[in-house]
Amino acid sequence: MGFLKKVFATAARLTCHRYEYMDLWLETTEKISSRLDTAEIKSLLAEICGRWAGASPVHVWLFDAASRSYTANSLNIEPGLRRIRTEHQLVELIKEASGLPFFLKGALTPKEFNRLAAPLNAQVCVPLIAHREITGFLLAGKQGRAAYSESDLRVLGAIAAQAAIQVKNIRLSGELLDMRESDQFNRMSSFVAHDLKNLTNSLALLGHNARGNIGDPAFQREALKAIDATVVKMRSVVDKMAGGLRSLEVNPGWCDIRAVFARASRRLPSGAYAKLRVDEGHSLPCMIDEELVETVFLNILTNASEATADGEQIRVSFHKERAALAVVISDNGSGIPMPFLENGLFRPFRTTKKDGFGVGLYQCKTVMEAHGGTIEVESEEGKGATFTLKFPVTFEYAEGKAC
Repeated sequence: MGFLKKVFATAARLTCHRYEYMDLWLETTEKISSRLDTAEIKSLLAEICGRWAGASPVHVWLFDAASRSYTANSLNIEPGLRRIRTEHQLVELIKEASGLPFFLKGALTPKEFNRLAAPLNAQVCVPLIAHREITGFLLAGKQGRAAYSESDLRVLGAIAAQAAIQVKNIRLSGELLDMRESDQFNRMSSFVAHDLKNLTNSLALLGHNARGNIGDPAFQREALKAIDATVVKMRSVVDKMAGGLRSLEVNPGWCDIRAVFARASRRLPSGAYAKLRVDEGHSLPCMIDEELVETVFLNILTNASEATADGEQIRVSFHKERAALAVVISDNGSGIPMPFLENGLFRPFRTTKKDGFGVGLYQCKTVMEAHGGTIEVESEEGKGATFTLKFPVTFEYAEGKAC
């Protein structure tokens, strides 16, 4: 009888666990698949993983195409750990693990463990993989003293797999939406081009009439009014179209990137220019399209100026890295709201400005990608923002080059 009791007890326990895991799977699927925001998925992962596997804390990194790295954008993580490069040892370990969770201690080198896992109290890494693509990963600690069991790791892996699929779906939906909006923008461009054509025709007609009436004071007064009105209309159209979604033609050449930045800064209004604090240094040769990069600098400086009050500063520094030249533009202004930072910053027609058109930073991203570079953003609402632009360069070849 004692043996049968043990058998029945074991069977009951297995049946109970089976239903618990079924409940978990149904809950996870329902909650995660209904989310259309990656920030919400991050929060859900922390909550579900903590409840079902005792994981705490849980930190999530998702792939960011603009910087070609995995970003956390969590205020609970120190800034130096919020961005993990694709070439980091952890990412290589994720590839080797074939999507399975693994323990960090013993996998990471002692130096990397102390630099990354220890400050976060992280014990395991759980990859987020969808369609063989690493969309992100989570690092989790453990509540209490109990170690992770094999069933804990399976639970974490199942939750992460469902989250990875939804993150991938959200991003694919965003790309489809961007394509539709780009198509809409192109259609709108035809109307703008029509308006510009009409305005230029008006100026051409005015110039034609001026040949025979330029000496008439009445004609002069009317001509000036017409010119002023046309300029106002053209400026309005150009402002809206600035940084439009046309395909870029990049014509790079060697030049001093400091000089390009200086030209962009001189295009700022006097109040904005007065906020600049630019570090001094020698010329920095770089292979870029001067006109396009000047526009990138101007866009970011304009945004920084609009986000800062009078008396606040915009700091700019230049750094040579191993295979890149970095330009860092920081301000201590209003910062960028987290939801917009994660989901809208570099997408067309997304803006936090009441009168903005939402294409300036999209243009910046497009220009940087066309140069083979990256644009990275760190921001905390109410405390400012930092934009880091990285241009690829071979310094040995660039030695002595400048325009």
